[in-house]
Amino acid sequence: MNKAELRKYILSLRAGLREEERREKSAAIGERLFALEEFRAAATVLFFVGFGSEVQTLAMIGEALLQGKRIAVPKVGSDKKDLELRELKDPRAQLRPGTMGILEPDETCPLVPLEEIDLIIVPAVAWDEKDYRLGYGGGFYDRLLARAGSISRVGIGFDCQVVAEVPHAQHDVGVEVLITESRLLRFGSER
Repeated sequence: MNKAELRKYILSLRAGLREEERREKSAAIGERLFALEEFRAAATVLFFVGFGSEVQTLAMIGEALLQGKRIAVPKVGSDKKDLELRELKDPRAQLRPGTMGILEPDETCPLVPLEEIDLIIVPAVAWDEKDYRLGYGGGFYDRLLARAGSISRVGIGFDCQVVAEVPHAQHDVGVEVLITESRLLRFGSER
């Protein structure tokens, strides 16, 4: 399948998950994430805010705040090309619908420089077992990850999002760990 076909196929599978299923699977992913050494060691974590049929991250963000983590979440920048990273202290008060209806931090949330992030939680439409990801096509995370250097990267998604192979280019930046509701995949550094 090409990227567009794979995106459509995986999004339809993910949309087929019932709300209760999505909540249970998201909770299982959160448990695996919180047990991860990279997460426990991180002082500042960049989460994405789950949207639509994505892994639900708001409960994870709340738990991470209770654990004393500094949390950043992305906001599409005014250039509509890059993500601004903003500190989130109160999700209920500081998140507003933004680009494509996705909840984003409001202007009261201060900017967080990328170099202050210890761990990036990475979304995708699809993953493969070689650590390649297929995003939504906007390139926001591709550009962010290309600048992330040695910052730890953990992908999260449902089992139904993992496929044999994702179309990729040599310059694509992967993740070190992929967490689903039933497994944790740790990747080498062969790229």
